[in-house]
Amino acid sequence: MGTYAPLKQWPTAKNIDHLTRLTIRHLDGKISAPKVVETPGHPRTNAAIRSSLTDLNWFELMTTRFQHAQHGGSESRRAYITGFALPAAAREFTEDISHALGEDVLVRLFPPEGGEDVEPVPVGRKDGVPSEWLGAFDRETNIHPFYGKHDSLNRELDEAWGIQIISTRWTEAANDRDIDFFHRVENAVRDGARDRRAR
Repeated sequence: MGTYAPLKQWPTAKNIDHLTRLTIRHLDGKISAPKVVETPGHPRTNAAIRSSLTDLNWFELMTTRFQHAQHGGSESRRAYITGFALPAAAREFTEDISHALGEDVLVRLFPPEGGEDVEPVPVGRKDGVPSEWLGAFDRETNIHPFYGKHDSLNRELDEAWGIQIISTRWTEAANDRDIDFFHRVENAVRDGARDRRAR
């Protein structure tokens, strides 16, 4: 693990791009982060998921929460990633990921106003019955902790759209972890950015 710097770096961020760079340093073990920024904790998934989340942040998708898919005994979970981005980037992420993953993914966008009445999506089940749900994107939890000293950042956070990227797959094999989901999302965003540069 790296040397952990104090959280005082985060309130000094000047824009969402700066936040994503701080998140990358956090994923690399160099600084601490607000509790809302989750970090892969299981040794078997650390490297793969950290790599994919790092790349998503390079493309300015500020990732906050995630869950890898898992099946064990009577319980199973779907993989998902949540985060936020500026409106144009959020729409591009949605287009790129939906095009690349098709029916294997559900991407939901949440503009600053509206979207709270969406149907919750089951992301965990026990004995075949849904037991965990992912509801509407909560700005209070996912965005408000990042407001800081700079009006430039705060204005971007006011405009940011929440995004949920949810696998539609339930794992079937015991201890099967759908790490591939994170890699496929990462590749979709990377390929979409490359194609736009080539136009």
